[in-house]
Amino acid sequence: MLRSYDTSTSPSARIGIDGTDGLGNVSKTGSDALEIPSNLLHAIETQSAVLFLGAGASFGARHPKGEAIPSGLRLRDMLADKFLGGALKDRSLANVADYSINESSLTAVQTFLRDLFSPFEPAKFHELIPTFGWHGIVGTNYDLIIEKSYQTVGSRSIQTLVPFIKNGQTVEAEMKQHPHGLQYLKLHGCISAYSDREIPFILATEQYAKYSENRTRLFERLRDWGTEFPI
Repeated sequence: MLRSYDTSTSPSARIGIDGTDGLGNVSKTGSDALEIPSNLLHAIETQSAVLFLGAGASFGARHPKGEAIPSGLRLRDMLADKFLGGALKDRSLANVADYSINESSLTAVQTFLRDLFSPFEPAKFHELIPTFGWHGIVGTNYDLIIEKSYQTVGSRSIQTLVPFIKNGQTVEAEMKQHPHGLQYLKLHGCISAYSDREIPFILATEQYAKYSENRTRLFERLRDWGTEFPI
């Protein structure tokens, strides 16, 4: 089973975010600090924690034109403007994605998303992730923020990122090519594979209904990790 942690657990360290430079700083006080239980800290120190990155993980990513990475609501509106003449902005993102695909095509929508997310670069705090050791990373975002973070950090990275996006990948063979390989399960797809119809982005209703199709190995691996390691 997946294990969660009560941040009121003690003893613990408090991790704060420095608002001036975006870097994480260990602190004993501060109302903006995040309490991390000692057992979770130990898991991170021993590279036995799994980092799960949800939709909000990409917020703060940098864009050449200073644009903010779109939220779910903003993405819905952008799809509606692009494919539906601005209609249906009162519907859900999944519903608008359904109509957008029907009005154009899956490839057209995913190409739009690739072009939208490709310019974004990691923020300074994203670049902290490669400086920690992880048992694995799991994410639901399509973008390349984490991949770019590891590329940017370079030799300061503790591990080498090995993205895992579909069943057919020879991930174990890829891991053996790197002495410190780190699996990154991209559960909802990736813009690097925007034209691969076997693994469409999990966005529209149909994709949510078939979320594990051609991705069963990823979800099985997540389930296995969850039985042994804190996530």
